[in-house]
Amino acid sequence: MYRLLTVGMIAWFALTQIGLLAFAKPEQLLPPTDIDTILAGLAHTEASLKSGIARVRFYEHSLPYDFHRPPTERPFDEHESLLAFGGQHTYVKFLGQGKSELMCDGRVQLNISAYTITCDFQGYRNPRPASDPRNWGIWYDRQTLSDYLRQRKRTRIVGSENIDGLPCYVIETTFPRNKEATVKFWVTPEQGFRLIQSLFHTDTAEYKRKCEWQSYETESGEHVWFVKRGVARFLVVGKEEYISSTIEVSDFQPNVDVSHFFRPELTPETEVWNRKTQRSVPFKEIGWRELGTATNGNGGGQ
Repeated sequence: MYRLLTVGMIAWFALTQIGLLAFAKPEQLLPPTDIDTILAGLAHTEASLKSGIARVRFYEHSLPYDFHRPPTERPFDEHESLLAFGGQHTYVKFLGQGKSELMCDGRVQLNISAYTITCDFQGYRNPRPASDPRNWGIWYDRQTLSDYLRQRKRTRIVGSENIDGLPCYVIETTFPRNKEATVKFWVTPEQGFRLIQSLFHTDTAEYKRKCEWQSYETESGEHVWFVKRGVARFLVVGKEEYISSTIEVSDFQPNVDVSHFFRPELTPETEVWNRKTQRSVPFKEIGWRELGTATNGNGGGQ
């Protein structure tokens, strides 16, 4: 009888503890904070990045939802490029066959190849959005992430989670061109605020990005964060495959003079094909703006 009573008490105690654990609130990975603190931290990270030079590899695969099927043998889009940026200016030189160049001053985009020189007036901040590392953590929707979140009416912190060993605040907000979409950002405050993961979700599609960062020390002794590697997944309901994108950054040099990249070796009378007017004009008429040695912050964001 005593033994049965003892066993019963132990069982009752165990069940009580399980019940208490079931109703206990999950432990917070990070202390409570407000959205303004996170925005200020992101803005500081963005502003510390004034210019840069990097080698970028970008490639995309179509992958089957059925993981027992092999992926496509070769990426359907793959290229390496030299990237330089400062202020509103962006320069991309594609390495390998052709070696074409794109350069943008924030208003005019020049496309220079061995055969043609064209220009667009579309107000681009970055000629190759998907393969520009800034779009994987510094910018979102053609502006800095801090500005994007600040402009949304329903931006809120919904919790904290651990992503790849980093504690992150989870921020939820809206997307201006799709009222049904939900956008989430995972931002870590460790050693400087930066975006670790983002998610764009609707009833019919999902786009998820994760990125790794590296800290660089500038000549002035300042530490600057920049994306080292990123992986994205784009899924559409009803499709048999999804798109996987990967970006890899090497040889990054932060906050250096990049003005020489934005001095095209064109004479004032060089003919440039204006895609807007569908006619050739002299280079001097397109209003190209060179970049001074001083650079603006946020890596060229708007």
